[in-house]
Amino acid sequence: MRRRPSRSPGRSPRAPGPRRTRAPLPPRHRFRIVVPLVLLAFIASVLLIEGYTTRGFAGDQEGHSGRPATGVPGRIKGGGPIVDTTHDHPRTYRTPDKTVVLTFDDGPDPTWTPRVRAVLDHYDTPGTFFVTGQQTVRHPGILRGLIRSGHEIGVHTFSHRDLTTQSASAVDRELALTQLALAGAAGIKTSLMRMPYSSTPAALDDPAWSVARRLGEKGYVLAFIDQDTNDWRRPGARAIADAATRASRAGARSSSCTTRAGTDHRPSKPSGP
Repeated sequence: MRRRPSRSPGRSPRAPGPRRTRAPLPPRHRFRIVVPLVLLAFIASVLLIEGYTTRGFAGDQEGHSGRPATGVPGRIKGGGPIVDTTHDHPRTYRTPDKTVVLTFDDGPDPTWTPRVRAVLDHYDTPGTFFVTGQQTVRHPGILRGLIRSGHEIGVHTFSHRDLTTQSASAVDRELALTQLALAGAAGIKTSLMRMPYSSTPAALDDPAWSVARRLGEKGYVLAFIDQDTNDWRRPGARAIADAATRASRAGARSSSCTTRAGTDHRPSKPSGP
């Protein structure tokens, strides 16, 4: 028979009773931890399976030209940069007088987004960041930093695809994956969106308008621009600043300016035919 180990002298035997165990996490805490991890793992698997990580971006205004625009209402093409197609009667909105709206597309980027955020925070200036799901999965901490600073987050699709060349199911997938990425990274969702390869409402054509109406049916409000800095061409800091403030100096009622803060600013043709 195996001998029992002898107890140290002077040590009293432990009283019988239930063993101490660590209290389990409440169900709500487990949900907050497990669900984001599962979402991030799912998005990461999509990145690997569909090869989205190899895609590059182009300047958003480098879209299609020469396509018909007879179906776009004149009040939309001549309206403000905020387009609401969630109702039966689409409408546009402008920002208040003497207001410049700064928007940043294609991030979050590990190099540029923190720099942009630092400048905005220093001057107590809000910005709107239209992020892709792809970049959100790669850099969730940067997205959370933007939210902590009070900046607004909008959707820029998952893989920066030209939605006018995609099927309805592909568009739905881009939206769903982006919302999953936002929920997994920061526990948020947003109904504000900027379509890739869009610019001003005046540049809307029939294919883009068809997508805009579909996005409105899904509850998205669309943000366009009325001033583009063309920073993806790398014209230099002074040229970018001049482009961003030109409309204001000319006495414009408002200006919605955008710069790109994505990983790849090299010009390339949008996906699709």
